[in-house]
Amino acid sequence: MKTTPSNLIQARHRHAVWLPTIWTATIGLGLLLVIGSLWQPADAGLRIQLWSEALLLVALIAVLVRLRASHSHHTVARSLDSKLGSYNRLEASAELAERTDALAQAQRSDTANFLADNHPPAAWPWSLGLACCFLFVLVHLVNLGLTSYHHFTAINAITTLAKSATKPAKDAIAKNEPPPATLRWISPNPETTGTPIEEIPLTAEAESTTGLKDVSLIVTVNGEERPAVPVPATVAAGRQPLALSIYLDELNVQPFDMVSYYLRANRVEPAGAAPATPWPAVTSPLQFLQVRPLRDDTRLAKDPPGPPKPGSPNQMLNVVKNLKLVQIELMRDAFSLANDNPPHTDPGWPGLNQTAGFAQSSLAMKTNEAIDLATQGGAPAEVVNDLTQAKTQMTIAANRLMITKPSEAAPNQGHALAELTAIEKYFVKVLQQNSGQGQSPPPDPFKVAQPYKLPPREETPAGQLERLAREQGQLADKLASSTSHPPPSPASSPSSSPSSSPGSSAGSPPGSAPGASPGSNGGSPPGSSPGSSAGTPSNISAQQQKLADDINHLANAGTLPAEAGSALHDAAASSRAAATQLAANDPVAAAEPAAQAAINLRDALAKVKAASNADAGNVLANAQRALNQSAGDVAGANPDTSKTAATDAAQSTAQVQDLLRNAAQKQQAAGSQEAAKQLADLANAIASSRVQDDLKNLADNGPAASDADRLAVANKLLALAQGAANGQGAVGDRDALAAQARDALKRDRVNLDRADQAGQDALRGLHDDVMAQAQIAVAAAQGDGKRVDDPVLGPITMLAPPPPPPDNAQHKPFMRMMGSQIDALIKMLGEQNASGRPQVLATAQASEAPPAYRAAVADYFESLAHEHDPTPAQP
Repeated sequence: MKTTPSNLIQARHRHAVWLPTIWTATIGLGLLLVIGSLWQPADAGLRIQLWSEALLLVALIAVLVRLRASHSHHTVARSLDSKLGSYNRLEASAELAERTDALAQAQRSDTANFLADNHPPAAWPWSLGLACCFLFVLVHLVNLGLTSYHHFTAINAITTLAKSATKPAKDAIAKNEPPPATLRWISPNPETTGTPIEEIPLTAEAESTTGLKDVSLIVTVNGEERPAVPVPATVAAGRQPLALSIYLDELNVQPFDMVSYYLRANRVEPAGAAPATPWPAVTSPLQFLQVRPLRDDTRLAKDPPGPPKPGSPNQMLNVVKNLKLVQIELMRDAFSLANDNPPHTDPGWPGLNQTAGFAQSSLAMKTNEAIDLATQGGAPAEVVNDLTQAKTQMTIAANRLMITKPSEAAPNQGHALAELTAIEKYFVKVLQQNSGQGQSPPPDPFKVAQPYKLPPREETPAGQLERLAREQGQLADKLASSTSHPPPSPASSPSSSPSSSPGSSAGSPPGSAPGASPGSNGGSPPGSSPGSSAGTPSNISAQQQKLADDINHLANAGTLPAEAGSALHDAAASSRAAATQLAANDPVAAAEPAAQAAINLRDALAKVKAASNADAGNVLANAQRALNQSAGDVAGANPDTSKTAATDAAQSTAQVQDLLRNAAQKQQAAGSQEAAKQLADLANAIASSRVQDDLKNLADNGPAASDADRLAVANKLLALAQGAANGQGAVGDRDALAAQARDALKRDRVNLDRADQAGQDALRGLHDDVMAQAQIAVAAAQGDGKRVDDPVLGPITMLAPPPPPPDNAQHKPFMRMMGSQIDALIKMLGEQNASGRPQVLATAQASEAPPAYRAAVADYFESLAHEHDPTPAQP
């Protein structure tokens, strides 16, 4: 078919007008596909929103390009004439398009004949652009549809989970449902530590109805799975204990490596009753162990003065530690989801995967902030690269959780944890190498500090809380008393006054107001003058309003531990409600919120004390460890190293004293007064012991110092460390400390021979740990009234550090003494724990109860038998 000039001009004019628009849309859609393949948010809802907005932006740009296109038919015809060499035939056709005379028809016929012999150039840019644009639009629509489908499916799953949570569980049991079976850990704790040469004893409990087989311990190191450790015997049905160990030296771990482990087993199938489909494996919870150095050589030090530098090693180490803690929790979540907790058939299981994916994506974003911080602080490229790798692994894990594949997300989470562990190792090494650099010169370690006196407590935030709790309690008691026993009316007879109002004028001192108790200043509130009429409603209302304002100010100041914040805000709300009721002359309605405010303030005090005691216990534990280490360094020094050991010990002791004073001041201002006293007492004990003078003499004498001199100073440092342990017992739970010490000593006893084989550093580290636990045992024993010179406690508290390797003659006796003392300590702590805790009766048979309880148990069950009515109660 001939190509007519008018058709050709109209087609090419359409191409000229729309071609820029088509290619603008094609390029924009293509760029969106590339960006989407490289980066996309883990949140499906956010991804849909950003995708839709980007598509609208491309469409808007294409419309603007189309509106700016201004090509006329004459311009298109002129361009075709230049390409075809048609001597303006097409331009003339465009000019004569509206005419129908003979000249116009002849011209169009001539142009058509020319086009038949000279084909116009192919319009491939138009065809290619149109095809690519259509293809990209189709791809975007498909991706957007699939993403929306998964997103709304997840929302429906979460909604279904929320609705099903209120429904009762179905009683019907599936025909092929596996019999119940569990594996749970008894010890150690979910997060623990160990040295690279330790044997970590594990205790678990298996419970099943058919028994368990193929029990094995699955261990990973920094996300890399190691060979499983099989448990040879089949576990019988019922509740059965399991005992096994992790040998860290066989895993070739390094300090700060992260080890995760769990138990896995299969159910024993009953004879002749094989299930239609295999039963899923039974797994225990996932636990973690971080490898610590053989010896803790990090000295206690203060942060440099002034604001912290962004991206400093200290700040980056804290950031990485926080990222690790969150990643560990997310690994637990993914592990539970992958191991049928809850089952995959649960309608809420996809929604829980989505939630875990969102959390993992948020951690990836936090890791991105850590990358920016490391770059800002000038961290080396290796650190930035490790953080980037961790973020990449987190993003992959988040995406796999989003599509409900938690088992596939676990390896990526492990790799992310490994990258964070590598960064932690780097910054710990940097801080150890640069300790003391960039800080102001430390004070003279041999200078004897003056005794420290705590500042007054009354005007501190903690003192204000104590005052507010006391005054609010007194006011609440007064309101309760006035509403329960109203004072006699003026019309009542004098004879009825004493009986209707206890503590009234009949029992009051001369000159006191009616109804006032002795010593109460006529019933005046705390802080009011004795002569004021504080018992009147207006004064009580003013006092309650003042208390409400003070409580609200203290709650909003944020100067107390965060644990007390909720109780303080509740107290402020209750006290305001009481003040409002008193302002309305309704003391009866004000009594309840006033009492609640007093309860909330007492709760806040208890939370402040608990949090403060825990913080003080940590500070005292650090001080104990540093003093023990200094004692061991001094006692184990030889003439060549005596001066260095004494100087280092003096520096460490001065830093401990400074740390204790700062912590005591903090506790006095916003914590526990008892904790502040313990910290200040230990700081003053260091000052009064004159141990810095002794260390200075050792350093001055150098090689001339005798072993007896060094041992005397070491014993003085050990006595101070014992004081730190006693402080921990005063601010903490002695029974809990004793139980922790017993467990730690059991591990030390197991690892004694392994530490001996690993070398001097490992043996010295174990000795320091035994010394610390022995001091805790002394603190616990003192709480039970036992003397420190007890046959068990006396020798271990003065046990010298291990002799140097060449002194083999003393080495074997030292090892025997260490083993026997550990055994004696474990036995003593076990007896103390058994005698110090009340016995729990877990039997219904009087003959099985302890002898002292048998008569009471028999009487109790006999009374139950008489009181029991077998006839069911009628509704």
